[in-house]
Amino acid sequence: MGEAGGPAPGDTVEPFFQSLVEMIPQMVWTKDANGVNDYCNRRFIEFMNVTMDEFVHNSWAVAHPDDVARGQEAWRLAVTSATAYEAEIRLRPKGSHTYRWFLVRAVPHRDEAGRIDKWFGTTTDIDAQRRALEAMNFLSESGAMLAGAEDVPEVLDRLARASLEGLADISIFDLENEDGTLRRLVTASPDISKAAVQVTEAFGPPRPGEPHPIARVMRDGHTIHIPHVDEAFILRSIAPEERQAAWRFVDIRSLVSAPMIVPGRVRGALTLLRTRAEAPFEPSEVRVIEEVARRAAGAIDNIRFHQREQRAASDLRAFADMGESISESVGLQETLDAAIHAIVPSRADWAFITLLDDRGDLRLAAVYHPEDAKRRVVAARIGEVYRRAESTVGIASEVIRTKSPVYRERIAYADAAKFVNLPVLDALWSAGVASFVVVPLFAGSAVRGTVHLCMQNDERAFVRPDVDFFQEFARRLAPAIANAEVFERERRVARSFQDAALPSRLPQVPGFAFHAIYEAGKAEALVGGDWYDAFTLGSGQIVVSIGDVAGSGLPAAVTMASVRQAIRGAAHVAADPSGMLDAADRALDDPERRFVTAFVGVIDPATSTIAYQNAGHPPPVLRMPDGTLRELLGGGAPLGLRGDEEHGAHAHALPAGSLLALYTDGLIESTHDVLEGERRLHAALLDSTLGNVENPAKMLHDLILVDGSRDDVAILTITIR
Repeated sequence: MGEAGGPAPGDTVEPFFQSLVEMIPQMVWTKDANGVNDYCNRRFIEFMNVTMDEFVHNSWAVAHPDDVARGQEAWRLAVTSATAYEAEIRLRPKGSHTYRWFLVRAVPHRDEAGRIDKWFGTTTDIDAQRRALEAMNFLSESGAMLAGAEDVPEVLDRLARASLEGLADISIFDLENEDGTLRRLVTASPDISKAAVQVTEAFGPPRPGEPHPIARVMRDGHTIHIPHVDEAFILRSIAPEERQAAWRFVDIRSLVSAPMIVPGRVRGALTLLRTRAEAPFEPSEVRVIEEVARRAAGAIDNIRFHQREQRAASDLRAFADMGESISESVGLQETLDAAIHAIVPSRADWAFITLLDDRGDLRLAAVYHPEDAKRRVVAARIGEVYRRAESTVGIASEVIRTKSPVYRERIAYADAAKFVNLPVLDALWSAGVASFVVVPLFAGSAVRGTVHLCMQNDERAFVRPDVDFFQEFARRLAPAIANAEVFERERRVARSFQDAALPSRLPQVPGFAFHAIYEAGKAEALVGGDWYDAFTLGSGQIVVSIGDVAGSGLPAAVTMASVRQAIRGAAHVAADPSGMLDAADRALDDPERRFVTAFVGVIDPATSTIAYQNAGHPPPVLRMPDGTLRELLGGGAPLGLRGDEEHGAHAHALPAGSLLALYTDGLIESTHDVLEGERRLHAALLDSTLGNVENPAKMLHDLILVDGSRDDVAILTITIR
């Protein structure tokens, strides 16, 4: 290695020296005092496939372009400092495509005066040692790479890129997913053509049973080393012809495929290819590749185990959240909404539920999308037919028929239009549909409907464990839906019963305005024991009553109807509040000793006064014209607990401009803090607009029960004009 020019080849080499160096297998060469090439032995000429003249005039022609500048600078420093020269350089024999690593050394020879008159050099093939060192570096670095990785793609990418540092031209990982499918990751050196990489990726993992070396590795769990890939091997081991053509195009020359094994199973294969170098993979490199594949398999298995643990913990949290949300929901719509809120957007971009109706039509029952605009579009179609009963095609029909989940990476609008009602489909499509999972929703052993989980673009995708999670989600949702439907049926019956028990209309009396509201508690589907009543006697007096039977359900409803009727009957005999409550108390012939709180008042429109008696009920509140509040105090024990003591009636004026509010305890106990409930009641009664609204009873309800109530609530207001 040196500069061009100089004497004719061999002119300055002693005959004895020349005879000696021609006999040894080492590549030997010399340079003159100025560092100009003047001789190389036959071994150098044969190995590098150059002539003596080519060596003398341009020995750098066989060096790797990336190493020339470095090698020449090292030689310049050696000549300048008159010290020994040493460099590791890649050289390629003329006409070959393969570079090999060589150690190039030269030492100066000095004459009697101490001046340099000659340079003697050797070129030693160290390719095997260099590659072995690179392989060992790859092996040692792989531990740190694997230790720091947090997911499988990161492990594969790190190892693939490390393997390309002097060990291979193309790295291929064929890895078994947790659902048994295979995926391929291809990484190549920068100077490998993009087309070669695309071809390698396009064919994907070979199918089991093929003679392909990777298929055999994954089947048998043994490493395959093909030092020299030739046409005979391609014809013998690669099929079909298109894949054979791909091997020729990529120009695979040497191959090692090592199994990625965890105890009891081959999880994949690490395959390294050399496509440019004629040097085959050495046995020492094969052992390194096997060890790296083993380590990678263990690291991936650990990552997946950790991910499974995390997924299991996440699943438990999701199910707990869903259970908590559902436990606070009683109606069907509320239950469905709470369920899909629990898994969107953490598990899916958005979701909707369909339920079968009595005709067998599948109807859109619930939807949740985090984006308000998209949610409104789809929610507007709730209750509409998603798929007609007569339709037997489509994904929902398949899920209902097979009672099994369906996962799709994508569906075309035209295909979906074959089985989804178009107005509903257009709304769903506007929300974004890329990949999706549909799972059956059971009621006992029968399918009640379907749950659809959707990703709106390709940035997120479902995996097999997601399908398992959604199946369990639907399984846990099914009994909640069944309970909610039972609740709603009972609630409809209960509301009908309650409506029948409450007055159909309130008195129309000059100078007085009556308004009322009743709301069944959300915690109970059955009819409750709250009531309100107002009716006019023949004398012109107005009887008002309000009360609350302890308990709920049919027994409480029967008691409520009995007490209310007893009050009405007694009122028509004598307009005496105490007598009415006594009659109601006698009507409580209940072996369970059920008790009732009640308030009864008799309003005299002529005098604008009220005579009243209270049996353990929250006292009505009168808002005076000046804005002060007065409670109508006085009374005794609840009905059923009154005993034989006598109870006198009380009286209070009802001045014009005042408002009297009668209510049951559900109005002030919704916060589980009676004092806070009373504070809200008083604040609402002091609202200046209360006397001017269409229904003051409803306004009180809305102002006080901002968070809703789980108990029955009855409110009766009388506005005195």
